[in-house]
Amino acid sequence: MLGQIKIVQKNLCFFFKYAYFENENFKEALKERSNIGLEYVRRKKELFAKKEKLFALGDITKWELSSAKLREYSREELMKNKALAMELMLPKVKLRSK
Repeated sequence: MLGQIKIVQKNLCFFFKYAYFENENFKEALKERSNIGLEYVRRKKELFAKKEKLFALGDITKWELSSAKLREYSREELMKNKALAMELMLPKVKLRSK
């Protein structure tokens, strides 16, 4: 019985020791994922605010649209359709963090 107790204590000790270190890595990964998600949301809000400001100004030359998009849509069409304007404006801005 004492031999079995020693074997169980030794094996469980190693199991829990390695499980602890494994869980620490998972905690780190989750924390990093959370930080990246928060950064993404912050940048998305900043971009949306910038687009709102540009739309309110009404100067489509500052929207960084390609010449093909400028030929495809008229100024009046872009100013009437806010959803389309928001989708097209500032196409080169990346929301990715890091």
